[in-house]
Amino acid sequence: MDKRSCFIIDVLLVSVVLLLAGCIQGGEKQTTQPAKTALETTAAPESTLPLSTVPLTTVPNEISFIEERIPYSGSVVNAAVVGGRLLYAVRNINGTILVYDGIEYARESRIVGILADIGGKIAYTVTLGMDEDSKSIIIYDGKEIGREYSSSDYPTDIGGKLAYLAYQMEEGNMKSFIVYDGAELGKEYDNVASLSSAGGKPLFIAAKGDKKYVVYNGKELGGEYASVSSPVDVNGALAYIASRGDTDNRKMFVVYNGVESDASYYGAESLSSVDGKLAYRASSDGNRWFLVYDGKEITGDYSYAKNLVGLNGVIAYAAGSSGNEKTTEYVIYAGKKSEDYDLVKGPFVIDGKIVFMGEKSGQWYIIRAG
Repeated sequence: MDKRSCFIIDVLLVSVVLLLAGCIQGGEKQTTQPAKTALETTAAPESTLPLSTVPLTTVPNEISFIEERIPYSGSVVNAAVVGGRLLYAVRNINGTILVYDGIEYARESRIVGILADIGGKIAYTVTLGMDEDSKSIIIYDGKEIGREYSSSDYPTDIGGKLAYLAYQMEEGNMKSFIVYDGAELGKEYDNVASLSSAGGKPLFIAAKGDKKYVVYNGKELGGEYASVSSPVDVNGALAYIASRGDTDNRKMFVVYNGVESDASYYGAESLSSVDGKLAYRASSDGNRWFLVYDGKEITGDYSYAKNLVGLNGVIAYAAGSSGNEKTTEYVIYAGKKSEDYDLVKGPFVIDGKIVFMGEKSGQWYIIRAG
């Protein structure tokens, strides 16, 4: 090989080396990015399924209802969930037994009424006396509350603190007001009722003269209606039942976020928030009571329905059917009907399962859906 050929080869080799070096440097420049600021976000990958078919629930393919007999005789007068665990009260000839998470919590010779969860602690009402002078007080975390009033009732959790309705005679009339965190509220009204919580603040119905209002955060709403009731917070928006017309021709409807529903009813009650959607009971004729959830009636072959709850996007509720001889109650979960019972308490959501209590021939059971 002559010198000229060697020179050409050397030049070509050097060019290849330089080209490779440039590619490597260029690759390094492409992979080196300035650090992202805290306001910059990376979008999550989209689902490969159409929106309508993305799985929203974890309901088992085969739903079964498993009974567990409770070890007490008598009648279950009430049940609730406190701190994520089942609390129920059984009344028999010896008094009332309160059972919490399967363990006996307290025994009461007095009549037990409402059960409630206040900041994860147990609250319930008891009746003192049996005559016209009887009154109720609240037992909260083992302590008596509200004995200084004519009566104390409806314990409610507001921001993890105890609130309740207190009643007191004033100038010959029984007046009701709120006691919240030890302070008396709403005494400027003639009476208050339907206490609940919205954004950690009291939400209630107040009467002043012949007007009733929904009162929240110092504001009065709904004064233009003949009546208002059952206020609730649904996803940060207020909902309540209102009516127009006189007593004989009155129709009820729902006001949600300031907008009146198109549907009107003979009766409506028990507004609640279920999985962030509005739910309530309603009746068109005063006989059959049905459930309305997210604006749609839940149809079914029942005489009445109640107590709607949601679990992972699937609803469960109690219903009853009136036969020739007696009425039976049962629970519907994900479209499947439980066994018939004489009476049902619940359903509730406990440990990611639908749970309710049912009575058959005087014996009570705890039933878990699985």
